[in-house]
Amino acid sequence: MKSQSLSFLLFALAGVFLLGCKSNTAVDEEIGDIPAVVKNNFQSQYTKSTEVEWEAEGDYYEAEFLENGKEMSAVYDTQGNLIETETEIEMDALPADIFTYISETHPNAELEEAESIENQEGNFYEVMIEDENDSEIELLFDPDGMLISSTIEEDNLETEDEEMEEQETNIEISALPESIAIYIADNYAGFTIQEAELEETGEGTFYDIELKNEDGNTIELVFDQMGNFLEIEEDDD
Repeated sequence: MKSQSLSFLLFALAGVFLLGCKSNTAVDEEIGDIPAVVKNNFQSQYTKSTEVEWEAEGDYYEAEFLENGKEMSAVYDTQGNLIETETEIEMDALPADIFTYISETHPNAELEEAESIENQEGNFYEVMIEDENDSEIELLFDPDGMLISSTIEEDNLETEDEEMEEQETNIEISALPESIAIYIADNYAGFTIQEAELEETGEGTFYDIELKNEDGNTIELVFDQMGNFLEIEEDDD
């Protein structure tokens, strides 16, 4: 499989520069690069925010801040539209199925923090854990507590000489992102999904989908964790 690095956020905010201010009403000269409509919308939507720090990459801007004692972040596009929010939550606010998954797959892990996420794709939970190997793992779940992706933090990835073993897990077809079903319906009429696997590697999380038609022909497609098509998996034979 051709793998590519994946970040959890829908919009990768890399190349970070800090443009902080003590509160949302204190204007620092350094935040002149943030469009006025972005700052104004943020200030009107989060009137009690403090300790605001801005990060930017490309056409997206992220504000990290405190509001009512909780750590939050908000992502905006250049037109000032709110794209995504993350809010710190207590562990006991998580669905029970999340604890069941972690106890079964990472029984010795320490739960570090949890956040609720809202974006254009829906609502999600993000849980950061530290396993018995001191690796930090970011887990993404849907609102019902079903795992969507598992990503090892970049600082914990093994070196090229210590290649990480791949983990493959069979998943229910109903758990696949809707975009995968739409892509298959549009491009592979006559094929049905026979098997779906969630593959976790040191470079990210992927979906392997096996299709079959009435003539017995099979094909395997690979999608990224957001349901975007990547490639057709070649037969090893």
